[in-house]
Amino acid sequence: MNRKRLMAAAILVASAALSTATPASADDLPLLDQPQQTAAQQVRAPEPEAESGKLTVHPASSTATSNGDTAFVLSGQNLPPKQKFTLNSTGLKHACDKDTLNGKTITSDLAGRFHFAGEAKGCLAGTYTIEATEQATPYTTHTAQYALKAG
Repeated sequence: MNRKRLMAAAILVASAALSTATPASADDLPLLDQPQQTAAQQVRAPEPEAESGKLTVHPASSTATSNGDTAFVLSGQNLPPKQKFTLNSTGLKHACDKDTLNGKTITSDLAGRFHFAGEAKGCLAGTYTIEATEQATPYTTHTAQYALKAG
C-alpha cells in the first residue's frame, strides 16, 4: 500500500511541475523528419542591406561639340522618396562657360527616382564628379562620374 501512495504522490508532484512549466512553442520543438542542425548551422547570415541610393549619368562618357558643348541625363534610383536634392558639380562649374546643373533642386518621386536633363557649354575635356545632396538629414551626397572628351 505504501508503494501505491508513493507512486501516486510522485505522479501528483510531476504533473504539478509540468502544469506550471512554460509550454514549448512549435518553433522550439525539433522536427523529426529533418536532420538536426549544429549551432554553427543555426546562425543565420545577415540580411542583405537594401541597395543604397545610386546616381548615374547617361551617357557616362561623351564627346563635346567643337565649341565644348555637351548634354547628359542625371538619374537617381533607390533614393529616399519625396526627398529634395541639390545638384552640383564643382568641376563642371569651373571647366565650362555655362551649365544648367549647379544649384538646381530636384525632388525624387515616391519610388526614390529622379531624372534631370543637363547641359553645359564651352567645356574643357575631363572627368567630372556630379553630386546630388539630400536637403534633409542625414544629408547624404550621392555621386556619379561624367567623362567629357574633346570634340
